[in-house]
Amino acid sequence: MLDLIFRSCSKRGGAELALHILHEGTSQGLISQQVRSSGVSSLLGLCSANEDWDVDMVINAISDEDRESPEVLAALGAVFCSGTRSPF
Repeated sequence: MLDLIFRSCSKRGGAELALHILHEGTSQGLISQQVRSSGVSSLLGLCSANEDWDVDMVINAISDEDRESPEVLAALGAVFCSGTRSPF
């Protein structure tokens, strides 16, 4: 469900709106940590697909709890190894 919501954000508001939805849902207890981690992974994937999205904003919004998820770590790896952001 979050993935569909985030995809609709790509038409209006982009990553900033998507992060706001994720933050509000988490702070109100509507989004569990597991679902949040999945949402962060979706956002990272959408950042790779939408060049106008600010991937650094999404990366800075990743919490320590999110970084414990293998799904988030894999999505981060995909972002940094996509060729455009690789330090090599």
